[in-house]
Amino acid sequence: MTSLPIVRRELLVTARRASTYWTRFIAAASMIVIALILVAANRWSSPAELGHHIFVALGVLALGFSMLAGVFLTSDCLK
Repeated sequence: MTSLPIVRRELLVTARRASTYWTRFIAAASMIVIALILVAANRWSSPAELGHHIFVALGVLALGFSMLAGVFLTSDCLK
């Protein structure tokens, strides 16, 4: 017997939580705000430099969200 139906159900339950929707919204909104700030601040730089700055900023933000997700999922597991 495989555990894939159980894994599928757990993923669906997790995806339907309200906190999942808000986390996705906050992540997308913060990435858009950071990209707009970088575009406005670096108006006179070359497109390659601007792309590099946006890539680094979004990478750092993704790393931060990943680290927070690890903390929250581990604390949920230890309850």
